[in-house]
Amino acid sequence: MAEIHYPKAGLVVYGGSAASFKTVEAFAAIDGGERTAILVTPDDHIGAMSINSLTATDYGTYGGKTIGDFVTGNFFKDIAAMWGSTAVNLRGQSAATEYLVGRRLRQVPRMIPKTGLRLLSVNMTGTVIDAITCADSDGNHHIFTADIFVEATEEGDLMHAAGVSTILGREADTVYGETLAGWGKHLATSSIIPYNQAGEKLFGVEDYPIGLTVGDADDRVMPLGLRTTITLRAGKRATRFFEPPGYDESLIELLIRQAPSEWKPGSPTQEGEFDHNSDLWAYSGREWVEASWAERDAIYDKAYAYWIGWHWWQSNSPSSPASLRASMLPYGYAIGEFPDNHRIARQLYVRAGRRLIGEYVLNQNDTQQFITKSDAIAVGTYSLDTHIMGTFAQGPGLPMIVENARFGVPGTKIPFPITGAPPLTYRTLPYQVPARCLLPKEAEASNLLVASNISLSAVAQWSLRMEKDRMNTGAAAGVIAALALDGGRTVHEQAKDEIAQVQSALTGRGHVIALDPYHL
Repeated sequence: MAEIHYPKAGLVVYGGSAASFKTVEAFAAIDGGERTAILVTPDDHIGAMSINSLTATDYGTYGGKTIGDFVTGNFFKDIAAMWGSTAVNLRGQSAATEYLVGRRLRQVPRMIPKTGLRLLSVNMTGTVIDAITCADSDGNHHIFTADIFVEATEEGDLMHAAGVSTILGREADTVYGETLAGWGKHLATSSIIPYNQAGEKLFGVEDYPIGLTVGDADDRVMPLGLRTTITLRAGKRATRFFEPPGYDESLIELLIRQAPSEWKPGSPTQEGEFDHNSDLWAYSGREWVEASWAERDAIYDKAYAYWIGWHWWQSNSPSSPASLRASMLPYGYAIGEFPDNHRIARQLYVRAGRRLIGEYVLNQNDTQQFITKSDAIAVGTYSLDTHIMGTFAQGPGLPMIVENARFGVPGTKIPFPITGAPPLTYRTLPYQVPARCLLPKEAEASNLLVASNISLSAVAQWSLRMEKDRMNTGAAAGVIAALALDGGRTVHEQAKDEIAQVQSALTGRGHVIALDPYHL
């Protein structure tokens, strides 16, 4: 095992979220000195979910207008331009988007990308992060030092390792006075009896929680997803659905119990392709965030067996309805995507990780009522939209309880046969995101900015979790870091005392930090 030390950089960004590459872009775009940056990611490919089959990106609409791309530095317009379009909401392809990300990063001066490096530890002196240590696949240790560090993971790994205040799960509704917060605001009863013939709970089903009352805090987060790119097999543009390694029908029994009669390929994108959305088992998100690196590898393998196995069962099993098998026959996985991974996305969709508890915690009320902030650095536009949070067994012979049955059967738009409240999707107004949400408490970390999983409540995260949102907060983090270094200030001084300079730099480069919801 070797130790590899890198020259000290002005900025080190750690993480593989959409915030990561936007942070270094914005950092370099500010006119000034010879600032250096290193982008360190645990993934082998840079581009986050936009290069992992999440091509049907949610932008947010208000008053019938699509809003969102003007706050991502024309990223989505650049995608559209590859197809000769000027549409702000064109849906591209993963491989093409990865090419675009690579092209944009090659234009970033004095920036070194380092891929495939997993965080091991954070070294601190008081409130200052001195260095982070990461490991490659051969066990070598890579040590990075910088003036400023940026958290840009999907999971909140860097800030958690640095010991700043974070939260995983839901706050009680009394913490911020949120009507949608906490346990049990949307419980519905399914007709499914969630046990197998041996009397064991089906995979993905938990015991009904005892001791919780409606509105209580708990540790639940939205499930993982494994997006897939589907297309018609005509002209051999697709591979057939296949039986994945580790295929185990018991993993998908809950899905089988509610197999649809017809299959839909997903949201149309480009070149006759579709983005096929998914929810994995209900507690997969919590399981992933708390896991070690080895455990995350195992969870990916299980997710692969689960979701690709579900496609295989629907398209090939004699037990699958004939109409379902027939509806899947023309389709397969797009042959132009992920050739090194059997045409399947390399990265799981982590919808929610640990969240910072920072200088200000954005909450539901900030998205619907108190929408203006004097230190705004971005605008949120998407609805308060959550996925399934739990599938619960009440006891042998009793029906399953579902919490937040947004998609019904995990991974499909076929609803569980339920009685109860409608799914939790609530409107927001275009709301401002304050710079304080990117700042850990100064007494905990004084040279760290958080660009992904910023300081917000679980309910607010239902809205501010889209790829474009992470790009926006990443861009703001990059601007704050650059101006702080140039001015000899801490990130807290820059983001609080000199926020007007940050806002001017953002708006001067086409970023929108304010929207009047009544005059769109």
